[in-house]
Amino acid sequence: MIDKYQIGRGIMQRYAWVPLFLFSVVILLMGLGGFAGPVKEGSVLAAYASDDISEQILALRLKGSFVLGMVVFGMAIILYPLRQGERWAWYVLWYYPIFFALHVIAFGTFFPDGLSILISAASLLLCFPKKIMRPTT
Repeated sequence: MIDKYQIGRGIMQRYAWVPLFLFSVVILLMGLGGFAGPVKEGSVLAAYASDDISEQILALRLKGSFVLGMVVFGMAIILYPLRQGERWAWYVLWYYPIFFALHVIAFGTFFPDGLSILISAASLLLCFPKKIMRPTT
């Protein structure tokens, strides 16, 4: 079913939200899984399963809560307001290219994060809401 916002838009514009949604899924998996894997020591999921209350475990739980909240909030904005053409959602989702740019600056990981900047910015430019062009009454 196509929203009335989607009528008259090309296939690329209609589905430009998909890469942003996939970035959210990847951020969720990487954030909760950690470097050792999803259930090994040092992962957020293992920290939640642990009865230990050390400082490292509490820090991992805090990281997990932050990542989960950020990703669920981002997914909700992508799936509903962005696809409806809401102007505020389009502006808010520019945090994806900014997030990846900060990773390039902080970690020097140009290949995955630099490519992610280009893909997320292109997706947002393709999702440019038609409502921005019209004055609000």
